[in-house]
Amino acid sequence: TDIVVEYGNGTNTRKSTNFYFPRENSAADAHISAFYFPVVSFPSNAIIISSARIQFTSNANSGTTPSPSPSPSSYRSLRLNIRAQASTAPSELTLASYSISSRTLAQASVGWDVGVTWGNGGTIQQQTTNEMTTDITPIVQELVGQRGWVSGLSFVIFVRDAGGGELGGWRSAMGVSNTSVS
Repeated sequence: TDIVVEYGNGTNTRKSTNFYFPRENSAADAHISAFYFPVVSFPSNAIIISSARIQFTSNANSGTTPSPSPSPSSYRSLRLNIRAQASTAPSELTLASYSISSRTLAQASVGWDVGVTWGNGGTIQQQTTNEMTTDITPIVQELVGQRGWVSGLSFVIFVRDAGGGELGGWRSAMGVSNTSVS
C-alpha cells in the first residue's frame, strides 16, 4: 500500500512507516491521507460483500501536540470520513501539488468515529479492532460495481477529518497492516 498525505496548502508527502490523520500538529494542518491499493481481488459486480475494513497499526494517540507517549487525559475522539476515488484504474499517488484533492470522488462515503482507545492507551504497534476502520462495504461495493471493473485492478481510499470530533485530535499509524473483505 502506498500512502501520500496532502496538506491544506497542496503539498504532498509520501509516508512509508509513520503518518497521522487527520492532522499532525493543530486543527490548522488538517490534511487528506490517501491509500493506494495496487491489486484488489474482487470479482466484477460482486454483490455479496458482507464486510470490508482496513486494519492499521497504531503508533500514537493524542490531542493537539503529538508525542510518543501521550497521557490518557489528552486523548480526543475523532470523526473521520472515508471515501474512494471514482475510477476503475486510478493512477498511482504522486507528490504533485493538489494531486490528491483533485481526484474525482466516488459517491459512497462512510463515517469513522475513532475513539480514545486507539493504541490501547498509547501502546504502539497495536492491531486490534480499535485500529480498524468501520465497515467500508458501501465504498467497496460501489467500486466493484463500476462499469469496467475486473478483479486485480487498483483503488484509492481517502481518509480526512469529517468535523464533529474534538478539535485537534489525531491518530498516528505505522502503516496499513491488512485489509479484510468477506
